[in-house]
Amino acid sequence: MVEMKGSVRFMLAETLGFRPRNNPDKGRAYRREKAWKIRYGAIDEPNMGRRFEHYEPAKMIAYTFSTARGAAYDTAVDMSCFFLYLDRIVDDACWDQPAQARELLQNLVDVLNEDTEENLSIPVVAMFSDVWRASSRGMSWEWRHRAAKNWIDYLWANLTEVYQRHQRSTPAELASFLPNRRLSGGPLPTFDMYEPANGFEVPSCAYHNPHLAQILTLTCDLCVLGNDLASYRREDATRDPFNAVLILRDRKGLTLDEASQHVFDILVEKAGQYHLLKEYVPEVCRVLGLDKKATDAVQQWSRCLDDWNGGFFTWQFEQIRMAVY
Repeated sequence: MVEMKGSVRFMLAETLGFRPRNNPDKGRAYRREKAWKIRYGAIDEPNMGRRFEHYEPAKMIAYTFSTARGAAYDTAVDMSCFFLYLDRIVDDACWDQPAQARELLQNLVDVLNEDTEENLSIPVVAMFSDVWRASSRGMSWEWRHRAAKNWIDYLWANLTEVYQRHQRSTPAELASFLPNRRLSGGPLPTFDMYEPANGFEVPSCAYHNPHLAQILTLTCDLCVLGNDLASYRREDATRDPFNAVLILRDRKGLTLDEASQHVFDILVEKAGQYHLLKEYVPEVCRVLGLDKKATDAVQQWSRCLDDWNGGFFTWQFEQIRMAVY
């Protein structure tokens, strides 16, 4: 067992077998974030400005989208800014008002429905519409269908969390906690963005293959548990119980140190499963009879998930947001 302390905690990417990489044009991401805030008026909102300062969405994209370039890179930054903006609205304005949250999220779902008129007078809807149009342009109908479903799952998972918080209902164990959290944090739409951002598309038969689906699930779990491991002290201080470490402490009678070590152990185990499954990706492509172009796309997607894990874990433990304030 690896003990979670000292450099292990702050070099989690390397500890779990991932290599952090940076986009060589980090400056473009920072400029895009600033332009986005000006465009949508977020720069004039004091509380929102503080949130951007703590979360640094452009840095996250620079760390995790190392091979993205140009306008597609810009769209990835826009997506990250949208996530942060919506998260703030759900946390502040809708956290105890499920009906209001449901109406807002329905307006966002309507963006994905070609038969429904978008309500672009709502700023966050306009933000999402711009991200969806830019990311889906030129992609196949199969990609658009899959990506739309992942966005819808993300949006309604946030409503589930609103209801849970409203009812003061905390999951009793990780098995009931992880399924919704895999969706509500938005990892799947983020992973979908790798394709338009890098100019490739995973064939539908490969994306929906159970082996690759399991890799995606593990990547989502690594994202959720890594986030909770980085933020549990802050969330404990703010009495936010929706954290894997705090659930284990409160529901299993563990100390905080014991609970955090247990989550770390789960992370190590899941990372091992991830690396093992990744070794069989070429064989999956062969069994599916993919041609060279399709195989190359799957292999690039696989490398992008490595990029995500290396960059995301590094970004997490650098954030001021993880401190208690």
